Amino acid sequence: MRCQDLNGKWLTLKDGDTYLVPDIPILEFMDDDKIIVYDFDKPWLNGHFHVSENVLKVNDEIWGKISFVDRDRLRLSMKGTTNGKDTVHHTEYARLLPTAMELEKEEIEKLSYRFKWNDEEGIISFNKEPSDIDDDLAFFLENIESVLFVSIYIKGVRETVLPIRRATLKGLELYGLPDKPYVVFAPTNK
Repeated sequence: MRCQDLNGKWLTLKDGDTYLVPDIPILEFMDDDKIIVYDFDKPWLNGHFHVSENVLKVNDEIWGKISFVDRDRLRLSMKGTTNGKDTVHHTEYARLLPTAMELEKEEIEKLSYRFKWNDEEGIISFNKEPSDIDDDLAFFLENIESVLFVSIYIKGVRETVLPIRRATLKGLELYGLPDKPYVVFAPTNK
């Protein structure tokens, strides 16, 4: 594996029961073997990384063995124990890609979308500002550089983000889901 394959920002994928520190980790691998770990958009850790025989080390600490699920999704595997038994823990990451937009951000926020992924479904309807949160659950359209996200807040705390691959009048193509299907289309709710 070449370090160039890692260049860019990678969103840590988690299911609803996964606890992570920071809450929404995003890794940025750079050409000069530097890595920045963000808590969504705020730098949390700076360091240097090295990959040898597919093992990722950050600041000389082993983070795990890297394998690519596909070009834009990687898996980091680390040996550990669960309930006293040896096991291998896997964490997957999605490469963040610029959102292809046929609509302006304000137009996207005015529409609502039907989301269905495996057994989860609902309506994504964006709140305008964090102060607009009246309920336990709220959706915001946020961005990091040219990547748009559906950010899901629970009781005022950002819990989950889903990157948007494409935004059209027909709907949103979302990726970065923790299990198959990795990409879903959320049609505009009419």
